[in-house]
Amino acid sequence: RPVVLIRDPQIIKQLTVKDFDHFMDHRVLITEDIDPLFGKNLVSLTGDKWKDMRATLSPAFTGE
Repeated sequence: RPVVLIRDPQIIKQLTVKDFDHFMDHRVLITEDIDPLFGKNLVSLTGDKWKDMRATLSPAFTGE
């Protein structure tokens, strides 16, 4: 499976802050079955679970 590795901090910021809603479903490396703690990490979640967690955590990373 092809993978894109982005190393430019500005592009990473663009994708993770402004265009995050286009990249909510990604390949999961560790599931909750394998590691319950890391499996619930924002990076490991997909679908509605990811959206809910992103909405919960987003205010913590804004300046307002």
